[in-house]
Parts: sequence; C-alpha cells; structure tokens
Amino acid sequence: MQEASKYECFVKGLEREAHRLFPDSANIAVTGSIKLFTQTIQLMMQSMGRSYIIAGAVITLLMILILGSWRIGLISMLPNLAPIVVTMGVMGWMDIKLDMSNMLLGTVAIGLAVDDTIHFFHDFRNYYARSQNVGEAVRQTMLNAGRAILFTTLVLVTGFWLFMFASLNNLIQFGFLIGLCLIIALLADILLAPAMMELITRTERGRGIMARWGKADSSASGQQELNSC
Repeated sequence: MQEASKYECFVKGLEREAHRLFPDSANIAVTGSIKLFTQTIQLMMQSMGRSYIIAGAVITLLMILILGSWRIGLISMLPNLAPIVVTMGVMGWMDIKLDMSNMLLGTVAIGLAVDDTIHFFHDFRNYYARSQNVGEAVRQTMLNAGRAILFTTLVLVTGFWLFMFASLNNLIQFGFLIGLCLIIALLADILLAPAMMELITRTERGRGIMARWGKADSSASGQQELNSC
C-alpha cells in the first residue's frame, strides 16, 4: 500500500499519457478503485484541514471569552496546540502514516486538552488576584486543580491505551497516539503554562496585563458575593 500522494501522481500520469496517445479522438476519464481511493483521501485531507482551522478559531475565541483577556486567551492556546504538534512529530519520527483513523487525532485531542487548560488558567487567575505572586498562584493551582487534571488525564490515558490490546493496527495506533497526546497536554499544563505566566510577569508591560486580568476577576468575584448577599 502506497501513500495517497503517490497514487495521485500515478493517476495524473495516466491521464497525461492517455491524452498524449489520443489527443483529439476520444474523451478520456480514469476510473477504478485507485481513482476512487485517491479522490476519497484528497477530500478527507481537505476536510481535516478545514476542521482543524475552524476548531482552532472557535476554541481560541471561547478561551478569550472565558478568560476575559484576548492576550491571555491567545497565550492559553499554546498548551492546547503543543500536544498536537509534538504528537505529529512523534508520528513522523516513528513513521506512522496519517490515515483515516488517526486523522481524527487533532480534533479529539484539542477537545480533551482544552478542558484541563481552562481549569488551570481559571484557578491561576483567582490565586494570582489574591497573592499577586506567580509562584504562589501556581503552587495553589497545582494543589487544587492540578490534582483533578492529573487524575482525569490518567483515567483518559488508561481508557485510550486499552485500544493497544486490539487486533487491528489502526486501533492500536489511534489509542497510543491519543494517550500520548493527553500526556503531553498534561505536561504542557503543569510545565509550559506556569513558565509562560512567569515570563509574562518579568516585564513591566506583562505585569500590567496580569494586574488588569486579576483585577477584573477579583471585581467580578466581589460583585457575585454582593449579589448573593
């Protein structure tokens, strides 16, 4: 079984050769399973590209709305996208082909990873508003939301890695890659996200952004307490 791109070149070569042999005497159309397979893969790749772009745009917009800051919302997408990029790199390193099964990897992974990212940034924002210290905010976040993120990831990875005991090769690869992507997403949330918050606060402009972000959260919390009273 060859890659779809090679089949595409083969079909185009057939069409060129047929038009060369019969330039004006016949209407030529390539048919058969190879032509159908090539068109199917092309359409799926185009659909996958559109799905990734739409999912990324919608999730970015939602993160901005949830976190209340377009800068922090854009920054929060890095832990969401890093697992997909790294997993795709692992696929290339292990020579795992992109097929109809693992084509869904990116959309499934980003949908699962964004949940942990929301928990981290939401708790971090609350603790930073109180302490105005990144290290203390990260520590409190890891003690609370971090535990939930860890155990949720372990449960999901265990569930997906059970596919590795299947007899079908595509299920084995899909389960392994999804589990790997979730582990990378966990590492991104507990290592990359805190590091980014620390780097932001090293500049005066970054500290201003963080101060406004935390102030907005504390104001909203205070208004909610007044409404509840």
